[in-house]
Amino acid sequence: FGYHTYVTAMVGYDYIHYPDENKFLLPSGKSWQHAPMFGIGFRYDTRDLYEYPRNGWFIEAYAKETTYPKQMDYMQLGADIRRYIRIYKNVSLAVRGAADFSRGKIPVFSRIFLGYKERVRGQFYTQLEGENRAIGGVELRFPLLPTRYIDLSYPSSILGHYSQNL
Repeated sequence: FGYHTYVTAMVGYDYIHYPDENKFLLPSGKSWQHAPMFGIGFRYDTRDLYEYPRNGWFIEAYAKETTYPKQMDYMQLGADIRRYIRIYKNVSLAVRGAADFSRGKIPVFSRIFLGYKERVRGQFYTQLEGENRAIGGVELRFPLLPTRYIDLSYPSSILGHYSQNL
């Protein structure tokens, strides 16, 4: 819907086969599970830069349901709201709040993790997992070095167009 607003419909299916010695962990007592998933998502993104934004909004929300009779039935809801406010030239304020909530018995492959793709500042090597999470943060961002552009195309570069502007 326009340049900044996205709506997503999700449909997925997983067939999971466990080793026979671990089948006692499953509620059905079988060594396999079916996991069909249906969901919806919403995203509103007006950030000026994808990697290091200084101005704009990022709002994302999702809901997904995974259900199969007598094997699994759970739902996950989540939201991530970020606001970037430019204070002066390259100085900006970043505010973030995010939460993920689960209902039902969550299997190990759908748990929520911190410490891999999503990290907490100051805890780079810490990994945590669970069924729910809530995180938030406020940052004052300013550059330590000025932005520099490097042109490696003259007279010629062995990397071609991939290294003309860094």
